[in-house]
Amino acid sequence: MEMVIIEPLYDEIGKSYDTTRKADPEITRRLRNHLQASDRTKILDVACGTGNYTLL
Repeated sequence: MEMVIIEPLYDEIGKSYDTTRKADPEITRRLRNHLQASDRTKILDVACGTGNYTLL
């Protein structure tokens, strides 16, 4: 089995990852509803990628 090094691929994806991954408004609405989160709710974002859902 040939070993494939994927680090260069991740480096390339990482250049535009934050600008190409946007939070889906419907998923955000469902998350807020499920969490019963208001605009004043404090939420800790740990290991959630770029944090685009937390920001939205």
